[in-house]
Amino acid sequence: MSKKSTQIIKLAKQRVLPKDIAEQLGVERGTVYEVIRLARRSGEDIPPFRTWKPEQATCTVGSPANELFDASDRYS
Repeated sequence: MSKKSTQIIKLAKQRVLPKDIAEQLGVERGTVYEVIRLARRSGEDIPPFRTWKPEQATCTVGSPANELFDASDRYS
């Protein structure tokens, strides 16, 4: 395993986001994801990355996002 791969895995285990790992090490974000994917496949315990928290999301009926699409228009 290369030195970069070892650094990527170490940072990922510390829950550093892949985009931040890529910036710190000067590699492409896709490279970070690939190294993490292969490491997980080989048994490394790397926690999932979460940047979005469902408990912070809100959606109400009648909000502008729900009004953008009206399926009845397509079938009339």
